[in-house]
Amino acid sequence: KEYRRQRQMCIETDINHAYEMVYSRFSSWHDFAMSYVIGRALWGGKSASNSGMMYMAEDLLKSEKSPWTKIEW
Repeated sequence: KEYRRQRQMCIETDINHAYEMVYSRFSSWHDFAMSYVIGRALWGGKSASNSGMMYMAEDLLKSEKSPWTKIEW
């Protein structure tokens, strides 16, 4: 039980750290999404399903069900 509590605290710390890093480097969900898509394309090359990643990013930016449209940057 103690291990689970400590693990939960570590996860929360990691999430908070990631949030601060992302929020300080990008000005919008769009900027965040485009950075991810470009980074993935550079990492994966032409065979990385880049058009699929772009579609997913566009869907996250536009869909009424997306948390990115429900949570303000």
